[in-house]
Amino acid sequence: MKITKIAFTACMLALFVMAIFAEDATEEHKNAMKGLQKSVGMVKRGEDVPAAIATIKASAKAIEDFWLKRDNEVTTKSMAAIREGVAAAEKAGTDPAALAAAAGIINGSCRGCHSVHKGENNTIK
Repeated sequence: MKITKIAFTACMLALFVMAIFAEDATEEHKNAMKGLQKSVGMVKRGEDVPAAIATIKASAKAIEDFWLKRDNEVTTKSMAAIREGVAAAEKAGTDPAALAAAAGIINGSCRGCHSVHKGENNTIK
């Protein structure tokens, strides 16, 4: 009976810890992700690139702030890729191939985080 109580307590503690780490993303974070996604598409299509770049920078800052509160090294790598993609987009001018390549760099940064952190039902792993 004592072992059962200990096992039950251990399981409940494990579930509590898992619940803490499986938090939902905030609305601000979700909106930043949507803004980033939409703006990267605009860069890829060459649509209002200066405005799209400004939105990417603002969205990336909000995303970075969200993840750095969680002390996450994956964020650092992904943010570096976003900055690289933004720099490439700024240099691309109106060259469609260069804009598409810049958008590809930024999209690659998304996969880096999502493959590590995005769980079922958009919860954070």
